[in-house]
Amino acid sequence: MSLLTHHNYPIEIKMKNTFFIILKVFIESCAMHYREVERGKKISSRLKSILSLLIVCVASFWVISCSQEPKETPGESKNSAEQVENQNNGRSHLSISEWASCELPEFHKKFTEKYPDKPPQFTFHATDEERYAQVKEGGGFDLIHPCSQFFRFYAEGRLLQPLDTSRIKHWGDLSPALVEAGKFNGKQYFLPYDWGYESLLVRSDKVDKIPESWGDLWDQRYAGHIALIDAADANHIVTSMALGLDPWTTTPGQHIEIRHKLTKIKPNVLAYWSNFEEIKEMVASGDIWVAANVWNDAYASLKEEGVPVKYITPKEGRLGWMCGYAIPRKAEHVDMAYDYLNALLDPDSQAAFGNMYAYGVSSSAALARMDQEKVKMMQLDDTNLKERTIFYKGWTVDQRKGINERWNLIREAKK
Repeated sequence: MSLLTHHNYPIEIKMKNTFFIILKVFIESCAMHYREVERGKKISSRLKSILSLLIVCVASFWVISCSQEPKETPGESKNSAEQVENQNNGRSHLSISEWASCELPEFHKKFTEKYPDKPPQFTFHATDEERYAQVKEGGGFDLIHPCSQFFRFYAEGRLLQPLDTSRIKHWGDLSPALVEAGKFNGKQYFLPYDWGYESLLVRSDKVDKIPESWGDLWDQRYAGHIALIDAADANHIVTSMALGLDPWTTTPGQHIEIRHKLTKIKPNVLAYWSNFEEIKEMVASGDIWVAANVWNDAYASLKEEGVPVKYITPKEGRLGWMCGYAIPRKAEHVDMAYDYLNALLDPDSQAAFGNMYAYGVSSSAALARMDQEKVKMMQLDDTNLKERTIFYKGWTVDQRKGINERWNLIREAKK
C-alpha cells in the first residue's frame, strides 16, 4: 500500500526526516570506510551496525505507515471521505435503473431536500430487455423502473423484495387497477407510477382519409410514408389485432400468418423509430404521414408546436403501457429507496411529471393537480379506459424469444 493512500501527513513527514538522517549517516560512513578499504583496511563493525540499523528503520517505517488509519485533516475534500466510505461500506448514493427523462429533480424534490449531498445515481436503459439482463446478472441497483410486460419475469425470477406498502405515504391514492398489475402470488412487488398510450399519429394535412384501424397501416394510399416502432412485441400485437387474433395466445400456425402479414407492410414503410425525438422530427418534417405506436408525449409536443396532427383510437383499441418501481432483492439502500418512492408519489411532484410528458399518473391526488386541459386532451381521466385500451401483458420466455426472432427476420428482409 502506498503512503499516498493515507492522509496523516505530520507523522509521515517526521518519519521521512528520520529516515533521511539515518541514510545520510550511512552514506557518509560508507564513504569514510571505503577510503579505509582503499588503504587496505577491513570494513569495521561500526559500518555493519549502521547498516543493520538502517534496515531495521526502513522496515519499521513501512510497517508503521501501512498501519496508520486515515484521518481527515482541515481542508481535505469531501470526496476523500466519500471514497473511503465507498471502499469500506459500499456506495453511499441511491442507485436507480431509469428511463431517460424520468430523472429530473422536480420529480423527486422531497428526496433531494432530505439528502442534499447524496443525489441519486442513474443508469439509463433504452429497453426493458437491457434492464432485465443487468438486474438478472446482479445489477447493483436499489430501485428499478421497468414496464408491465416485464413484471412477471422479475417477480417469478425472485429478483425483487416485496414492497412494504405501509412505508409508502400516498399508497391509498393509487389506482386499484394499476396496483393489482404489480401484484404476484399475493405479494406487491411494484409501485405503479406512469402509464400512457401507443396509438396512430397522423399528419392530418397530408392524407385524404384519416386511418380508423391498425389494419390501415397496410393501405397503399400511405405507401412510403409509414413509420413503425422498432419493437418486436409492439409489431406482433398490432399485426395480430389487424388479423383479428388475440396477441397473447397466438399459435405456431398463426405466427406464420403474422410473419407474412408483416412482410407485406414493408413497401409502405419509410422508417423505423425508437425514441421520442426521432418520431417527432419525422412527423414534423412531413415525411411521415402515419406513425404507429406513438406515445402521448410526441403528440402533445407536436400539437403545442402547431403541427397539424391527430391522435386516433383505432377501432380495435389503442395499446396501453404502464411502468412502475420495484426494489431489487440485493438492494443496499432500502431505506433510501422508500424515501425516493415517497418523493415520487408526492402529488405535486407526480403532477409535474404528468404535465411534462402528458402521461397518465397512478395517483388520483396527482391527477387532480395536473393541467386539466392536458388531462382532457389525452383522456387521462377516461372512465372507460380499460374498454378502449389494451394494456400490455407479460409474455413467457419462449413467447418473447419467438417474437424477437420473427421480428429480426422481418426487419432484415428486403422490401
